[in-house]
Amino acid sequence: MTEGKSKGILFLSDQGGDQYDIRNLFEEQGFAVHFRDSAKRAMQYLSVSEVALVICDWQLREMSGVIFCRQLRMAPEHQTQPLVLVGEEVEGGENCVSALEAGADDFIEAPFIPAVLLARAGRLLGKTDDVAGTMSVHVEAGQLPGILQYLETDNRTGTLTIDAEEATAVLYFREGRLVNAITECCEDLDVVSEVLCWESSDVTFHEGSLAEQNVVFDHEVTGTLMSCVVNVDEYRETQKNLPPMEALFKIGPATTVELNDNETKILEMAVNGYAIDDLVHQEGMTVRQATMQLHSLLERGLLVAEEGPFAEYQARIYEEYRSHRLLEENLKRIRDILTDLSFPLPPQPESLPLSRQDWLAPAPRLVITGDNAEHLQVLMQSFRLLSARVSGELPRTRRGRNGDDRMRLSFGNDLPFDIQIIPGVLDANGIGSLPEYLFDACSVVFVVSKQDHDSCRDNLRTLRLLRQNFRGVYYLVVPQVANSAGMYEFRMDCSHCGYRLAVDMSLSGSMGECPICNNTITIPDPLEHLTYTLKIPSAVPAVMIKPDIERHVRDLLLFVIQSIQKGCNPPRKRPARKKGANKHAVPTTKLQLPEDLKSSQVLAVSEVKSRTGTGFDVHAVESHDSQDPESAPEEPEVPVQSPTEKKEAREAKTEVDRGTKKLHIKQMPGADGRVEDVQKVLDEIMADENSSTKFLDDDSQFDIDDFVRQISMRSKNP
Repeated sequence: MTEGKSKGILFLSDQGGDQYDIRNLFEEQGFAVHFRDSAKRAMQYLSVSEVALVICDWQLREMSGVIFCRQLRMAPEHQTQPLVLVGEEVEGGENCVSALEAGADDFIEAPFIPAVLLARAGRLLGKTDDVAGTMSVHVEAGQLPGILQYLETDNRTGTLTIDAEEATAVLYFREGRLVNAITECCEDLDVVSEVLCWESSDVTFHEGSLAEQNVVFDHEVTGTLMSCVVNVDEYRETQKNLPPMEALFKIGPATTVELNDNETKILEMAVNGYAIDDLVHQEGMTVRQATMQLHSLLERGLLVAEEGPFAEYQARIYEEYRSHRLLEENLKRIRDILTDLSFPLPPQPESLPLSRQDWLAPAPRLVITGDNAEHLQVLMQSFRLLSARVSGELPRTRRGRNGDDRMRLSFGNDLPFDIQIIPGVLDANGIGSLPEYLFDACSVVFVVSKQDHDSCRDNLRTLRLLRQNFRGVYYLVVPQVANSAGMYEFRMDCSHCGYRLAVDMSLSGSMGECPICNNTITIPDPLEHLTYTLKIPSAVPAVMIKPDIERHVRDLLLFVIQSIQKGCNPPRKRPARKKGANKHAVPTTKLQLPEDLKSSQVLAVSEVKSRTGTGFDVHAVESHDSQDPESAPEEPEVPVQSPTEKKEAREAKTEVDRGTKKLHIKQMPGADGRVEDVQKVLDEIMADENSSTKFLDDDSQFDIDDFVRQISMRSKNP
């Protein structure tokens, strides 16, 4: 549509120039669009200006579009003026018939497909040799059938190219009939089913004759669409019935049958920890084909889907440790030794003897893995130094063939503790060895050094494989390791362009600019970002430590041990409520420390930064540190709060001070101004030793009825 552009297009409508988005549609093609809101003004404009095309709405303010068309055709100078009527169609096509009988060159039903309007406009302008430009348009999935039917109705000959994120397809038309279709991984009419499944695409039609080698079959377009729609509907329904994206897969109970190459590939990937998104996006298959193959494996029982890797995390921990009483006793003794350590530790002698611990003796084993081998070795070295300073002996180490190094720490003659590193990126041999690695493990520490998209995908796969073999305590660790520039590097993706960035994790909350797209980004908190990118539930503990600091390593080990101990002691079921009991009574909660933590020492908040609200996490460890001012620890960090916890804290209605036995009431929105009076009554109740409402005593029950009664009585009798 190059010729006639100087003449422009006249659009007639009383609903505004932007109706149907016609102005933008033609201006993108290089046309000047002139708008008039009445038939009278349109006729005046046509009497003094020449336009290439008139587009008229079906209903105008003073007359219908059909009447305007008849008036235009009565003028000799406008009898050949290209004119298109646009409007809604009624049953039987009566509006189209009326428009054509009135002299319109075409009638286009609204809402219309932009490409169809452009193509028909191109034909009216006599530019069939340049119609390719009129058909270049972006369409959604539901609009593509209309374009195919338009090519059939107008008996078009040429090629239709469909570009989408998934692939590119080319459909060949000869006199309105489909004669060939080509795309990757599909052939014949299956190509049509494939392109109809694409969510959106860029469509371009090129008019021109076809070579004989491009004519493979001969099908009616409408009939082909009707048969292909069945395949599309089946695919859409299958998508809805797939398991959740976080699902785990294992081999099903069905008898092994012969599988094709694609089914075998999907089956192997599924049981090797890949998520559904990875299974349906792979080379050699389209998304539709892979989705149907995966669904077939599930339907036939060759694959079984389970809940996500951390589903029912706490319940599975209790099940994992229900028979680990010996483990619990040994860990308790190790914890006592670690708790009694004073920091800073004394200097290590220049030479130490090798530990006398025997490799054959049973020992709790902590498995460490992650996405950065150097950071794992730093953590391993800190465990080594910690053990050496506790026992006065160098721990034994054993090198594995696949990078699975093992070290036996010594916390006493009969208290060995093993640390084992396994590779974070697992090959076929590593995956096959996972059951052996995790068979008698007591916990897993997963060190997450990178949080960009590709690293998160690999980390998720590794976590899924680990959870298939071990359902005990996990700790996710974000390491703070200084790089050569002294920066605690944190890898993440730009939220706008996806470019991989290296930022300083100590600048959490600061604003920066992406060097690629120049958009402003906020540096996230590494722990919150980890939770979001890996979709980790709040029950799974996540901490941030400096792996080269022995105190941090000690605290991490204490955290792990206490979590295991809790896992060995599932909570008792609550007793059934007695009949007649006050259902409004609120039981008093008493904070009790575990027996092994009670001592005369004051509990100090650990330096290790931890995510709050985790079911098995620990936020305080007993510290016997020296009070030497030079060796005194830094001020404790405030535990990280998630947005939900911050909101809950802001919305707290009351605050109880047990030391002064005083209940404070905060002024809330909409209060009637009697807060001070209520506060005075509450203070009197708290100070009255004879009051029956002892709701701040740990061993009492809170009777809400009695409490309300006393407030009412004291308010009436001040």
